[in-house]
Amino acid sequence: MVHSPCGVHNSTAPCIINGACSKGFPKPLRVETSITKDSYACTRRHNTGHTHRVRDNNVDNRWVVCHSPNLIWKYRCHINVESIASVKAVKYIYEYVYKGHDRTTMQFGRSIDKIKLYLDAHYISSYEAMWHLYFFNM
Repeated sequence: MVHSPCGVHNSTAPCIINGACSKGFPKPLRVETSITKDSYACTRRHNTGHTHRVRDNNVDNRWVVCHSPNLIWKYRCHINVESIASVKAVKYIYEYVYKGHDRTTMQFGRSIDKIKLYLDAHYISSYEAMWHLYFFNM
């Protein structure tokens, strides 16, 4: 998986915000993986000297997106893999799972379009969604 060249190579790329890539590409070449102050991993990127042609631009390891070939094969989609090494990740997951239910606007009285009323008021929680995704019986 390679991030399409942007910046000076393509100033009209959708990831360009205020003249710079919002995803941080091209990433700097590194001899080893290190952890930032935010507890994000800055992955190792060797300078192999090899380049490949992508959309009329030469790209090297600085443009490679961190990924897991096994996850890409399993889910048949692009998955960006990054790791976090702090308690912030646990707090984020906890807040995400237990953030509470979404709210809906309902109109009481007679409804002419019962299907629209059902769709407007229907809510699926994260637990019910996972239950459906794993094809468990309801």
